[in-house]
Amino acid sequence: MHIHETRYMNIADRPATVVLVESVADDVAAYAFSGRVSGHHAAHHGYKLTEREARRLGLAIPVGKYYRR
Repeated sequence: MHIHETRYMNIADRPATVVLVESVADDVAAYAFSGRVSGHHAAHHGYKLTEREARRLGLAIPVGKYYRR
């Protein structure tokens, strides 16, 4: 697992951590965790965002990768 990006933001007026991670299969997925935590913690314990939710939050899928469904 490789973390491309970690963002600390407010979602619905609550602090949250959002990460974009790449797996060994060359795909990416975004995870969110309520509160400010490390990117690794959010990736392992957060909930998976849909591709639409990830894009709405401003996360960009790297060129040559696809979003894990």
